[in-house]
Amino acid sequence: MGDWTLIAGGGGWHLSARELAAFLANITYNDDVLSPIARAQMDELALGWRPLDQTTGQFGQYRAHAGSIGGGGGRVRTAIVKFSIQCEAALVANSAIAGFSAPVGLVTQAFEAAWT
Repeated sequence: MGDWTLIAGGGGWHLSARELAAFLANITYNDDVLSPIARAQMDELALGWRPLDQTTGQFGQYRAHAGSIGGGGGRVRTAIVKFSIQCEAALVANSAIAGFSAPVGLVTQAFEAAWT
């Protein structure tokens, strides 16, 4: 894929699910990456997150972002989700996820099923 620095911001990052989760925790719980004001604006205005009407679940408003790269036979799908109860999740899948067009749906369904 080459160097995406000048064309896609965070596109082309090589992160594991654990590293994605650590990034999400750092933008959520400390000021190392975002200031408190930037964090509040990001969450309130869904800056960098999916539109808020797409991430309302059984337990409130979630913040989520998904990614996908590749095509044809190979593809990587990713998702990070901040749930409304100080719980976060990250997913990295190297194949299609049957029944889900976006990995955020799978992560959200698993979270909600854990409580019902």
